[in-house]
Amino acid sequence: MPRIEFNAPVTVCYALAALAATILPVQGKLAIHGPIRLLDGDFLLSLCTWTLAHGGMTHLLSNFVVILLAGPLLEDRFGSLRMLGVLITASVLVGLAHCVLDPGGGLIGASGTVFCLIMLTAMLAGRSGTIPLTMLLVAALYLGRELMGLFANDGVSQSAHILGGLLGIVLGLVMRGGSSARYPASPRS
Repeated sequence: MPRIEFNAPVTVCYALAALAATILPVQGKLAIHGPIRLLDGDFLLSLCTWTLAHGGMTHLLSNFVVILLAGPLLEDRFGSLRMLGVLITASVLVGLAHCVLDPGGGLIGASGTVFCLIMLTAMLAGRSGTIPLTMLLVAALYLGRELMGLFANDGVSQSAHILGGLLGIVLGLVMRGGSSARYPASPRS
């Protein structure tokens, strides 16, 4: 009988922390809002916590289905420490950008991280020095939809999604050259 393996500890712990942050009444304390205050401890903490809190279970599930699919693949390929680095980088950079673009608006949810992981995963399909066609298709579908809704007044931060996706592309370009894929591509003739 197969045994259950505790794989992807960073991804699993991230999902569990987000579940707790969504169930407990702490969303307002974890949210990020501008302006940027680099000497404010609460602001600095919110740079890392705003992606944990969600506006309800539907919001949480829509984000963490993707994170629980892409995260273990990335964590297996790059290791837990790098995966943690990706999650923190996405949280900090997208959070700071949000504070610049919308200093009066609060932000919660891991949607920017989701777009980052989607684009990072799509970038890994290619070889160094190339841009995978599948990544371009994913970008057209996901990021194209967000660009069309950029000026909609729907309470969704399309800019966080777009910035997360762009960050995923950049991280993909940087990280795919230094990864050790388990199953290297076979040489083409």
